[in-house]
Amino acid sequence: MIRGSWDMLRLFCGEHGELRELVMESTPRGISYTCQEKDGKLPCKTKISLEEYEEILSHLSDQIVGAEINGEVLDLTHTTWKSRKGIICKVLLYKEDRIHVLIDCARHRR
Repeated sequence: MIRGSWDMLRLFCGEHGELRELVMESTPRGISYTCQEKDGKLPCKTKISLEEYEEILSHLSDQIVGAEINGEVLDLTHTTWKSRKGIICKVLLYKEDRIHVLIDCARHRR
C-alpha cells in the first residue's frame, strides 16, 4: 500500500446537492465513516465501514502501484467502480498528495 495513503484519501457523500465529507467515528460496532448531514430531522444514511474504506483504499493503491510498475502516468479522476458490497465510488480529485472519492450508497442500502 502507498505510504501515507490513509491521510490522502477523503470520502464524500453526494446525496445533498453539494459535497459533504464523511467523518470518521467510533461506534460500538467499530470505526465507520458517516455523513453528518441532516435532511430535516432525519440523518443521512451514508455510512462506510472500516472494511469498506480499506477496500476503496486498496483498489486505488492497486491502480497506482500497477501504473508505477509499468512506467505509466496515471490520472484516476472520473474513474468509477463498484465495491464488492455494491457501493459506487467515483474519483473526484486525484493528486499526488490527495484523492477525493464520491460515495453513492443508494443501491447499497436497498
